Amino acid sequence: MRLLNWRRQTIVNAMPGLKPDHIRTPWFEFWRRFRRQPVAMTAGLFVLLLIVVAAIAPWVAPYDAENYFDYDRRMTDRR
Repeated sequence: MRLLNWRRQTIVNAMPGLKPDHIRTPWFEFWRRFRRQPVAMTAGLFVLLLIVVAAIAPWVAPYDAENYFDYDRRMTDRR
């Protein structure tokens, strides 16, 4: 984990008065700006909903979409 935080450690060591809690990482800045935009939050929640629905789709509809109804067999049975 030390190798992943080498930039943060360099900044903290260069500025002794700066606490690690006050350093804003790019991810923190992204989340802060993203959180302030209601349209972005709504779109993000919609994307998460789509991912969840795609993950649980086999349990919601356990039938194969292409072979659920055999039209050829149904048409030959009717005379």
